[in-house]
Parts: sequence; structure tokens; C-alpha cells
Amino acid sequence: MVKHACYYWLLLAENPLTRRLFGSMLLAPTAKGNPTGQSKESGTRTIEGTGKTLLPGLIDSHTHTFSQAQLKQALIFGVTTHLDMFTPDLKFAAQMKQERSSDRAELFSAGTLITAPEGKGTERNS
Repeated sequence: MVKHACYYWLLLAENPLTRRLFGSMLLAPTAKGNPTGQSKESGTRTIEGTGKTLLPGLIDSHTHTFSQAQLKQALIFGVTTHLDMFTPDLKFAAQMKQERSSDRAELFSAGTLITAPEGKGTERNS
């Protein structure tokens, strides 16, 4: 749970607006509990957010992801979702989807690259 943090709220077709949470609690992605603040498990941690800013998980909407290390590094920088434009390793993408983990970004993959003759991905070195 994060209490009293400043967070960014994106309204449709408007600039991000800073809002303040007064005395309420926000459920963090890795926290266990519920928005009322009543813990379902005694191990729930509360973080005091006064003077801090809380951002939602960022989405990298164009990646070429080939390893778990890339997904772990992304999470360090606040990216919680990778949208992979293509991967030659469909088993890797399927495995990452099946084995969700809180220590790395989630991976959604377009699968195999499909292109026109001499299109993107078929360039040759001169």
C-alpha cells in the first residue's frame, strides 16, 4: 500500500494532471491487500508516500525482446510491459506469458515477422 503519494492521472486528450491522495491508500502492483487498506495478509507493507510521486507502470510499445534479462532491466526503469513487435523465438514469448513473474516486465509479442518481398526485415548489407 502507498499512502499520501502524489500520482499522475491521465485524462482523455488532456495533459497529465497531478492529483493528491489525502489519507487514502493506493494498491501498488506488488502489494497484497485491497483498496480499503484492510490487509488480507499480515505481510502487507505500507509505504509512506508524502513528498514522493507514484507513476503507473510504463509500457514500452515497440521492443524486440529476446531474453529475461531485458525484461528484468526494463522493470528497474519502471517499464512493466513490453510489446514485442516480432520474435524468432515463439517458445520464449509463450513461456514468458505463461510464467508471469513480479521480477520482470510482462511480455506481449506479435509473434513472427510477416513482411512483403524486400520489405522491413529483409534489408541486405551492400
